[in-house]
Amino acid sequence: MLVLPARQSGAASFAIDAAASQSSFMARKAAADGKPMPAEWRRLYRIWSACGFPAFLAVLGIIWLMLARPAISLF
Repeated sequence: MLVLPARQSGAASFAIDAAASQSSFMARKAAADGKPMPAEWRRLYRIWSACGFPAFLAVLGIIWLMLARPAISLF
């Protein structure tokens, strides 16, 4: 199952969505088989965390920029 990023753009969001899709599939399969989560799940969770937390902080930064409107002179 391929999950296309609808809310975000970029490689990080694609990695987040792909890891979430794969880990969701693994969870359903493990539950159906009555087995524990496979070792691959931990790797996907680390990828999701490594990409997800910085993306969340970036969104918070964007919201802060929109609300605070700091005077930033680039040139």
